[in-house]
Amino acid sequence: DGREAEEAISESLAIGGR
Repeated sequence: DGREAEEAISESLAIGGR
């Protein structure tokens, strides 16, 4: 299960996108 990882990636992506 990579649900937590996906969430972390989403957050990291949003932070990097800023």
